[in-house]
Amino acid sequence: MSWCLSPVVCITLIIPYVNGESWVTANHGTPPVFTGLAPMKSGWSTKLFGVGNKYLQERYYSSGWIWANHWEPWGLQAGEHLASEPCVMYDGKLFIVSNYGRLFERYWSSGWQWSIHGKAPGSPNAVTLRPMCACKNIHGGRVFVVGTNFKLYERWWSYSSNSWQWRYHGSPPGTSIGPSAIDTCTDSGCTEIQVYLVAGNGYVYSRYITAANPGTPSWYLVGKPSGKTAHSVRVSGGGLFVTTVDNYVCERLSSTNWICSRPSSTTSTPYRSTTLSKAVQVNNCPQLGGSAKYLFVNNWDGTTTTGGWFFIKPKPVNIRGKLWRLKVSGMSHNWVYHGTAAPCCYYHRPTIFMSGSCPKAFFVKSNGNVLEKYLP
Repeated sequence: MSWCLSPVVCITLIIPYVNGESWVTANHGTPPVFTGLAPMKSGWSTKLFGVGNKYLQERYYSSGWIWANHWEPWGLQAGEHLASEPCVMYDGKLFIVSNYGRLFERYWSSGWQWSIHGKAPGSPNAVTLRPMCACKNIHGGRVFVVGTNFKLYERWWSYSSNSWQWRYHGSPPGTSIGPSAIDTCTDSGCTEIQVYLVAGNGYVYSRYITAANPGTPSWYLVGKPSGKTAHSVRVSGGGLFVTTVDNYVCERLSSTNWICSRPSSTTSTPYRSTTLSKAVQVNNCPQLGGSAKYLFVNNWDGTTTTGGWFFIKPKPVNIRGKLWRLKVSGMSHNWVYHGTAAPCCYYHRPTIFMSGSCPKAFFVKSNGNVLEKYLP
C-alpha cells in the first residue's frame, strides 16, 4: 500500500504480523542518507538527521513527512565533506565530524547556522578526529570525540569564559580506545555526565565527570560479558547493551553479570558483524502489552549474489543485511526476524525511540534508502 504526501514525498507501507506484533514498514525514500540517523526530540514530534552525498539531511513531520536538505558547512577544505552520524545535544543543536577529522556544529539561532570547531589541539599538530561523536546536554553541554591517536577528547561550553573549550581525556588505564563508536545516554532520566566506549582490551569503560562546569573526570571499568570480548556499546534509559566480537548481544546487569543471546541462525563469523540500536523501555504500548525493553539489531546475511555473468560464480554477501527485533523481559531474550536488505545492501546501525507510548524505529540501507517501522 502506498500514497503520496506531496508531489515529491511518497510513503510505501508493508504491514507484517510477526509474533503477534503488527509492525508497519514505511519507505521514506532515498534522499540519500549514508549514515545512521540521530533523533532530535522537538516538541511533540521527533526529527531525524543523517548525512548523505556530503550533505546533512533532516526528516521531520509537518502534516506529512518531509525531507529538508541542510547542505554543507561553510569553510570546508578542498575534498572535505561531512562524514559521521550526527550526535544531537538538544532541540536545535547537533554535531558532525568531517572526513578530514574536523568537528562541525549545526544550530538554530533565528534560522539554521553552521559553526566550525575544528580538530582537537595537540603537539606538534592538531589531532584529527575519527568520524564519530557523542553528545550530552548537561552542565553547559558536552561533545565527546575520539582522535586517530586512540584518545578521547571533549568539547565543552565554559560558563566562565562563555566559549567552547577543548579537554583531553586520554584513554582507559593500560589500554587504548577501540574502533567502535562511543555513546552517551541522552534520555531525560540520565542525569550524569558519562561517555561509554569499548577499549582495545575488549572491556567497556566509562569516563565519568562530576556535576560541575567543567567537572572532574575519572575512568570507570564497566566490565564485559564473561568469556567474551565486547565490540560496541549502546546506552540509554533502557539499559546498557553491547555487541561482542562473536556477534552476541549482551545486557549489563552488573560488572560481572551479563545476559547474552543471539538469533539461532547467527554465527560467530564473520566477526564484528552485528550492530544495534539503543534500547527503549516500553510499559504501556497497547499493541505490545506488558513491560519490556525493545531494540533492533542487524547482522550478517549469507545471501549470495547472482554474479551478473554466466562465468562469474555467486559470492557471499559480506554485509549486515538481516534485521531483528529483540525484546528483553527480565532474564528472557526474544528474537523476531524482520527480513533482509540483501542482496543489494546492508543496514547502518538502527535508531529507535519512543513516539507516545509505543516505540518506532528507523533504518538506513547502504544504498541511501530510509525505512521506518512502527506500530499502528
